[in-house]
Order: sequence, then structure tokens, then C-alpha cells
Amino acid sequence: MEFSAVAIRIAFLIFPGLIATQLYRKLRGRRPKEGWESLVEVLIFAISSYLVVFVVSGLLYRPDATGPAATSPNRPASDSLLDLMDEHSALNWPAVFIHIILPATGVSLLLALAASFIHSQKWVNRIGRWLHVSHRSGDGDAWEYFFDSPSVQWILLRDHKTNRAYYGFVRLYSESSAAREVILEKVLVCSNDTGKQLYNLESLYLSREPSDITVELNVTPSTSVPEKSPSEIE
Repeated sequence: MEFSAVAIRIAFLIFPGLIATQLYRKLRGRRPKEGWESLVEVLIFAISSYLVVFVVSGLLYRPDATGPAATSPNRPASDSLLDLMDEHSALNWPAVFIHIILPATGVSLLLALAASFIHSQKWVNRIGRWLHVSHRSGDGDAWEYFFDSPSVQWILLRDHKTNRAYYGFVRLYSESSAAREVILEKVLVCSNDTGKQLYNLESLYLSREPSDITVELNVTPSTSVPEKSPSEIE
């Protein structure tokens, strides 16, 4: 068999894993990884999705009374999956795509959503602490752990570099990186040392080194600011 045919089969086999990995990283956040870790992630999603299709297809399949399963148009998807992995078998590519690739891709997306939920809820770390085998709260640093909390909406961010304090609604914050980035909305700008109100901003982007800022919660500024999201204010 020519290399091009082998490449096509491999591409079909890993396609669900690639799609699921992209969705999972989008939901979880992109973190630096080794090449082999990304490959393992793709393979886990791909193998898991095909396994689900294989099992479900076998459970739902009912052979025709008029013909053998091997030639029946209703043959189980698991048989076509085995054909896809057999480089010597002839394939009906449209049928493989419709009956194998599309279902496996759908399953892989559901697996990516489930994996993202498990990650966001930190189930693995919770189980580890419950079993007393770990004290870790997650893979992110303290910056992410702090902003991941649902209670973190309105914050007072003290910028020691410019002697300013910003009170506003957190719209976006950076993942783990050298610099700390945050976007605030409905911002009240004050002097950091005197607390005097200077001006208001509709939105603010700030990027600082970790040692240049301090973030505080449950702060009552001198000027009343509603404890609501900007959409609720408007």
C-alpha cells in the first residue's frame, strides 16, 4: 500500500482526537506542554471515542434475517472500524466518514466537555486530598486559583509601579505567565497612597510583573460602585 493511503487512514483515525484536544484546550486554557504530552492527549481522546462507538455499535446492531452480517448494509460500525485499521482492506470512504468518523468525532467532543468539567471542578485533586495522597489544589498557580473563584468579580487592584489603585469588574485575566494581565470594566481610578478618586474609565487593560500589583476583595471604595456586572448595570 502506498504511503499516501497509510497517511489517509492515520488522519481518519486521529481526526476525532485532534478535534477533541482543540476543544479541551480552548475550555481548559492553553498551557505549555511537551510534544509527547500533546500526542498522548490526542491518542487518549481518539481511542476513547472509537471505543465508545465500537461498544455502542455492537450493542445496537441487529443482523438482517436475509443476509450475513458481513455483507448486510446494516453491518455494525465496529466492523468498519476494524476495516479502517486494516491496511489491506478496501474501504468505502464516504461510508466510513459517515458511520465511523462523524460518530467518533461527536463522542470525542462530549468527552472533551466532560474532561474540561472534571478539570474545572478539580475532581482529581479533590479525590487526592480525600485519599490523603496529595495536598495540591490544582495545576495552576495562585493567580489562576484566585481568579477562578466565582466570588472574584469586583476587585481593588493596587498598582505599586504607578501609585494607582483600580476598582473595577474583572472581565478577563491572563493564565499563568511571567506577566500578570487583567482587563477591568467600570473602573474607578484612585491614588494608591491617599485613596483620592482621580477619574473613571469604561475599561482598563493592565500588564505588570507579579511583584508590582496587589489584588484585594470585598473593598468598599469611597465612591459607591454597584456590586453588579457591567451588563446588569446597563
